[in-house]
Amino acid sequence: MKTFKTKYLVGALATGLLSTVLIGGISASADELTTEVQSLDVGTLPSKVFDVYQLDSFYLSTTSVEELTTSNSELSLEEYLIENIENFNTTIDISSYGITTSNVDIIKETLNKIRLTHPELFSLDSSYATGSLGRKVKQLVLNYTCTEEEYSEQLATIDNKFDEIISRLDDSMSDKEKALAVHDYICANFYYDSTLGTFDMYNFVVNGSGVCQAYMLTYNYILNKLGIDSYTVISDDINHTWNIVNLDGEYYQVDVTWDDYTYQLLGWANHNYFMLTDEEIYSTHGDWYTYEDVSATDTDYQACEFKSSHCPCVAIDGKLFYIDDGKFCQYDFSQDTLTSISNILSNKYWADFSQSSKVFYSDKFSSLNPYKDVIFYNTPDSIIAMDIDGNLLGYVYTYSSSSDAIYGINIQDGYLIAQFEPNLDYTRSDFATNIQVICNVEEWYQDYLSGADVVSNVTTTTTTTIDTTVTTSEESTTNITTTTAVTTSQQFTTDDTQSTTTISETSTEIDTTSTTNVTDIIDDNTLLDINLDGDINAKDLLELKSYLIGNNTNSLVFDINQDGYVNVLDLLTLKNNLLNY
Repeated sequence: MKTFKTKYLVGALATGLLSTVLIGGISASADELTTEVQSLDVGTLPSKVFDVYQLDSFYLSTTSVEELTTSNSELSLEEYLIENIENFNTTIDISSYGITTSNVDIIKETLNKIRLTHPELFSLDSSYATGSLGRKVKQLVLNYTCTEEEYSEQLATIDNKFDEIISRLDDSMSDKEKALAVHDYICANFYYDSTLGTFDMYNFVVNGSGVCQAYMLTYNYILNKLGIDSYTVISDDINHTWNIVNLDGEYYQVDVTWDDYTYQLLGWANHNYFMLTDEEIYSTHGDWYTYEDVSATDTDYQACEFKSSHCPCVAIDGKLFYIDDGKFCQYDFSQDTLTSISNILSNKYWADFSQSSKVFYSDKFSSLNPYKDVIFYNTPDSIIAMDIDGNLLGYVYTYSSSSDAIYGINIQDGYLIAQFEPNLDYTRSDFATNIQVICNVEEWYQDYLSGADVVSNVTTTTTTTIDTTVTTSEESTTNITTTTAVTTSQQFTTDDTQSTTTISETSTEIDTTSTTNVTDIIDDNTLLDINLDGDINAKDLLELKSYLIGNNTNSLVFDINQDGYVNVLDLLTLKNNLLNY
């Protein structure tokens, strides 16, 4: 049975404080479109103020000494233990290191360092030393979570997972660009484990969630594979761990965990704790230490463009992209500049359906999800595919509801999934429980490649809804039900006035050909408020006219009649609606 990971709602625990939504904006009279804005100021909200990391399960035993392997005193104790762990040795001779039962803590401290600095040694489980009280410790017994053969398979699983992000990076990219792309990839694709049960990298990959130690180890592992030095930072004050990274010759503090808030939204990444100085991280994290003599002092990146973005940066063909203010943009790290490519969300906004009148959030809850040469993103009521130039390729999914909207999408294990919410009240008991499987991405991609002559195929399909609840067994109990949703695969033609729709439901097929009627009154008044000023008047007409004069590309930015095009028909539709409004 295919299961998917979803973020778990954290209660009022010290491990992840929930936030409340700040409401502000303006109200409108009864005969005006309500455009009250509900603002979510993510930058000011607290993250996990108390985390947890796991040290080695070590103890001293006075049992009899068994047959030992040969000790190698030419290696440091740390090097010697790593060598034996890599070889899956269980009982090893440590007599030559002069450790007695009175200073046996040196073994525990060394094992702790190995566990926190070597993500690839996730197979290490518990350990104990043997020796008579007051005498020299002669041997150390190591236990493992798997066999050597199983470990090879598990390591391959990890590498296959991370090939997804590594393959998107390019040698022309700087270390800073690579570190940002990996940081956002982890935030967007992994979730904080509110059960506090996953510490190692392997289970982080398998379960899709973990605590700070798993985030830190995973970030270290991927960056090291890219040739970027990344080290462990530890705070005993808040039981937390994160990274310090060498990027192009300068060190920077990076806390991936705290940038992946427990908001339970798919495709979310913050940047408050990326590339900080020692002083900045101290202001929020308190005292900390590292195993290396390094420090972060460079302040050149305190106010980068991406710092205010909550949309993950994605790497495509060695370039960075993200959504900024509703626009699909390319980001130049070296110049710290954004280049707008396409207005994909400028007239799209997310409503709080629990309100009696329409109240909108100021943020855009959409992210970029690349797959081969296609990029998926979501609006409140659809999932759309475009290319790297911002050209619309087609609809993947459309959704019509008066009670909720699409608040995030993600690609997991080859499937495109979507999260549906009525609002962003994170304290709701059912928050983040309506996650639906939209499609198999590769199957959709092949259909897209073979459907060049298809104008619009709309079929009623069954999608899987995943209702996930937190249990005490460190895993989620998944209740799978089915719901009906409309999945759309659409290609646009040069015919601006006509589209063909095929609707299939059970055994009945209906073919219809419809011509756009500009005299229809649009039911959704939000489509008419082009400039989002709360009024529907001639200013919106001028805004659309200005857009049409300067833009000749297919786009849904001002697609008022919802026919898949932005052209003079939208202008006429708006004009007609103004006359009848």
